[in-house]
Amino acid sequence: ASIGAAIAAGLHAAHEATNTEGEPLGVVHRDISPQNVLLSFDGRVLLLDFGVAKFFEASHATTSGVIKGKFGYMSPEQLRCEPLDRRTDVFALGVVLFELCSGRPLYAHLPPAVATLEIVGGAAPSLGDHASSTTRELERALLRALAKSRDERFSSAEELREALLAFLATNEDAECHRLPHLRAQFAKVPSELDAKLRAALRSQ
Repeated sequence: ASIGAAIAAGLHAAHEATNTEGEPLGVVHRDISPQNVLLSFDGRVLLLDFGVAKFFEASHATTSGVIKGKFGYMSPEQLRCEPLDRRTDVFALGVVLFELCSGRPLYAHLPPAVATLEIVGGAAPSLGDHASSTTRELERALLRALAKSRDERFSSAEELREALLAFLATNEDAECHRLPHLRAQFAKVPSELDAKLRAALRSQ
């Protein structure tokens, strides 16, 4: 939930981006997936790869019928090649959050055709089946983010972030401090990487 709230904050910032005249750019990432989320050694959550992001003002340049992204994290409307808005990223983030909380893939392990059928018309997943410690607040937030109809989802990543922060604020067991955990898990890695980088620079 803590990581998800940080991703949502980054997404909302991208969705709210404007041009020099203050006009909304209409950014939609379209490829929110675990591969595009990194944790830095100082505890920051980084959202990467806006390479397939769509800007509404340039949407006329997008080839009709072309699907971009990863099948296991696409929204129903994305798979139907419908016009997209920020709520498609909310759905993808919901999938990532489900996987973080359950420790197992939701759709990504399925063949693309099967994943498409499950995402578009399958039953709503139940996190409670996979994580016994799940609270009702977190379950409700995930189900709303994963709603098949975009009108039933959070209207923005900021709304999802607020729901996750509310869960964290009321659940003592959910408190998470990423930095100490990362330092404990990867204590030697930064110094090893630094040594390799310095050695590579000296060899040039």
